[in-house]
Amino acid sequence: MNISYSADLNFIKENLKNCLIDIKRFSEENNIGEYFINIFDKALICLELEYPIENLTIKNLLPENYLNLDAVRLLTACDISWVFGAMGSWNDKAFWNGIIFNSEKERKYEQFSERLFQEICTSIVCAVNTTIKY
Repeated sequence: MNISYSADLNFIKENLKNCLIDIKRFSEENNIGEYFINIFDKALICLELEYPIENLTIKNLLPENYLNLDAVRLLTACDISWVFGAMGSWNDKAFWNGIIFNSEKERKYEQFSERLFQEICTSIVCAVNTTIKY
């Protein structure tokens, strides 16, 4: 995907928001677990918070008043919704129906995972690039 430095953060935010809503619904429908559902819920909430920086995992990576509020919201939601890697992470899921592998659920899971990864990466790039002066 080719991203412009001047990407519209409202557009980027809506894409991330819709992705989080969809992956949360998929998680609920497929009993993936409250842990991931809560992560996606918290990320969605951070997209609207007045002071989202309090929810960042590593607050000192983002100096206060450096980015505008929309950029901080995006970065915070991305930080929270990064569910990839480590033991017990989102990547460790597999879909079995008893002893039979459910390839349709696995295909949807892979699509949602790829979409979330792309939306998070795009959001980070666009949020950070809001500081570029032309």
